Amino acid sequence: MRNRYPLLALTASLLIATACNDPASQRRINRRWESVGATIAGMEKRERQSPQRIREAGETLTHWLDQESERFNERVKIIGDYAW
Repeated sequence: MRNRYPLLALTASLLIATACNDPASQRRINRRWESVGATIAGMEKRERQSPQRIREAGETLTHWLDQESERFNERVKIIGDYAW
């Protein structure tokens, strides 16, 4: 049981080494690397845009808060009149 893991690692490395010379495998590997590159590029783009999106969301929330505060202050006057 102890020798199973080194044997599996050796077998896997030999399979990988022999499969890398196959043109079809090379195309598959290149496609996967391109996919990984595109994913990383998308993540970088989102990270660069993140501060801008957060700033815009903050401005929107501030605007909504101001609107709600104005509405609340108007309604408090009306409710205060009813309470008296």
